[in-house]
This record gives sequence, structure tokens and C-alpha cells, in this order.
Amino acid sequence: MINDLATLGEKLVEHDRLALRANEARTNANLRVSKVNEAIYAAAAVTVTDRRVIDRLEKVANQAQSQADALHRRVVTAEAEIIEGIQVLLAQALRREGETRQQLAAMRSGLDDLGKRLGTTNEILTSQGEQLNTVGGQLTSTVKYVITSMNPVQKVLRLNTDAVREVVESVRGLEQRRAGATQASPLPSGRPSTRQLPADAIDNAVKDALQPSVEQAAGLPEKLIAVMFASNPEGHEKVSLDHEMHDIQEQLAASRHGRLVQFELCPATRVTDLFDRLNRFAPRLVHFSGHGTAEGIVLSTPNNLPKPVAPGDLIGVIHSTLEVSPVILFNICDSAQFAEQAAQSAEVAIGMAGPISDAAARAFTVRFYGGIAAGHSVQTAYAQAVQGLRAAGHPDAGLPQMFFRSDVDPSQVWLVRPSS
Repeated sequence: MINDLATLGEKLVEHDRLALRANEARTNANLRVSKVNEAIYAAAAVTVTDRRVIDRLEKVANQAQSQADALHRRVVTAEAEIIEGIQVLLAQALRREGETRQQLAAMRSGLDDLGKRLGTTNEILTSQGEQLNTVGGQLTSTVKYVITSMNPVQKVLRLNTDAVREVVESVRGLEQRRAGATQASPLPSGRPSTRQLPADAIDNAVKDALQPSVEQAAGLPEKLIAVMFASNPEGHEKVSLDHEMHDIQEQLAASRHGRLVQFELCPATRVTDLFDRLNRFAPRLVHFSGHGTAEGIVLSTPNNLPKPVAPGDLIGVIHSTLEVSPVILFNICDSAQFAEQAAQSAEVAIGMAGPISDAAARAFTVRFYGGIAAGHSVQTAYAQAVQGLRAAGHPDAGLPQMFFRSDVDPSQVWLVRPSS
């Protein structure tokens, strides 16, 4: 259509040019005719004898009139062609406008149909959302009902576990009496005395590596919960507590029964954290890591300043909070005296008999967790950790010391249930 309009424009320009020329020719012809007439009149006035001049002038006038008529005919033809072209273009434009209107009507109809479908989809989604909300409410009610129903079951299981533990302890006492085992007399405070694992028992513990009996395994919890209380306040030499935590977690992940150990971290431990974590998790294994002084275990304040806690106070917090006697690991310099004191109420306590290097302390703890997660007794895990220090050539291999109550055999203390 653009090409047609261009052609039509060119014809219009040509028409204007021809019309201009025709007008000029007509004007010139009229002038010539006027001049011829003037000349004729003038000649007639002068003389009537010279017909040749008159004939020539009439011939010139006739030629001019013929040229003017020819130009006029060409102008009329061009105008007719232009009018015809405009009519054709108008017809095409009207036809295309009709087609466009039809297309727009079809598109409008399609959009209306799409809008109706979207409305229907929104109604369906709204209905499904309401159904999901209803199902969610029903599931919540069901879960609450299950939890409420499980409370009596848990109490019964707890009572059964306590009963099994009492039976196991009774059987163990009978076996010890049959073997002629002797128990040390109680301390004046009413608590049992403590004993230390002899050095030659470490090698035997690694070789024996006993497993708990069915009755003993039945008294163990489904999962061992261990809480690591770590503190590295200002004013003390920095120790790699983050590396220790990382290495313990990797060791548990690689151990046979590591999935049965729930390892909880308490960095920058404060005094209030002791109560919160012990009440929340009721751990079977309590692990302290950081620094120790003559005044006791060094914890942190909210400003990360050192806060020494006397061993008696620390042990009192543990004894008053936990119903079951835990195993306590003091991975701290000069903490053997703390462990010996803690063993009066705890089953087993491990401490360091002097300043121990950061690398040795970390290696001992990681290997101890590895032995526990492998299903070994506390005595075997302790022995493996000491042997690991010896094999690595650590000069601090003789520092870890294990203490236990006189009525406790550490080779018969397991923290995870191997049968699981």
C-alpha cells in the first residue's frame, strides 16, 4: 500500500506539472491569437492584398490552439487516473479496516474467555486452600492428641527402665559378693569413696573392650546426650575450642554408633548456662573445656571476662540438677583434683594432672568420644584416648587421670546402646 501511495503521489506531481504547462500553453496560445487578430486587423487596415501573411498567422494560431487542446486532454486523463487510484486505495483501506476490526473482536472474545477461566481457577485455588487449612488444623489436633497420649506411655517406660536398672544393679551386687569383691567404707559425709584407674589397667582395657549385656543395654537411653561447656574469656591464653568442637563432630560422624550421640555445644559458658543446659538436656556426659585455675573452673561473664567457679560449687550445680549421676570430663589444665572431687557424686570423672597442651587435650577428647561412639565402656574409651596420645608421641600422655566411685566399675559403664 505504501508503494501505491508513492506512485499516486508521483502521478499527482506529474498532473500538476502538466496542468501548469497546459495553462501556460493556453495563455500563450491566447496571446498569440490576440496578436494574430491584432495583426490581422492591422493588416486589414493597411492592406487587404497580402493574404499570405494572414494565412500564415492563422496557421500559427491554429497550431497553438491544437497544442493547448492536446495538453488539456492529457490533464483530464491524468485527473481521471488519479481519481481511480484514490478510489482503489480507499477500497483497500476500508477492506483492511474491516479485517482488523474482526481480528480485534476475536481477540476481545478470547480475552473475555481467559478472564472467565482465571476466575474459575482462583475459586478452585481458594477452595483447595481452605481444605488444606482444615486438614492442617486436623493434623495439629491429631499431633496434640498423640503427644498427650504418649505422656502416660513415657512415664511407664521410664518406670520400667528404672526397674530394669535396679534389677541390673542388684544382680551386679550379687555377682560381686559371690566373687568376694570388697567395697571401701563410705566417707564421713555419707558419699562413697573414690578410686583411680591404675596405669596398668589401661592396656588391659584396650585389649578386653567388653560389650554390655542385654540387661545392661536395656538400661541405657536411646541416645547419649553430651553437653560441652566451653569458655575462652579475655585475659587467658586462647585455646582452639572451635577446632575441638569441629573434630568431635567429625569423629562422631565417622563412628559406628555416632548417630546415637546428641552433641550439644555451649560456647562462652556463663554460670546461668549451666542450669539452663543441664535442665534442658539432662546430659549423661558433661564435658568442660577451656581454662582452670587454683580457684576453680574459669567460665565467662556477659562481657567475656573470666569468672572462676569453685569445684565444689560447680559439682553442686551438677549434683542438684541431674537425677542420674553423669560422667564428667574436665579437659582443662590442672583439673585432676576437680575430677577426684567430682567422682564422689558422679560415676566417673576425668581430669588432667597438670598443664596440658592444646593439641594433646584436643586429641585426647576426640579419641575419647570416638571410643564412646564405638560402643565401648568409659574405661575402654579412656584407655584408647591415652594410648592415642602415646602413639602420637605426645609428652602429655600421662596427664589424663580417671577417677570413679568405689561402688562403680568403669569397665561396666557404657553410655551408648551398641545393640541399637
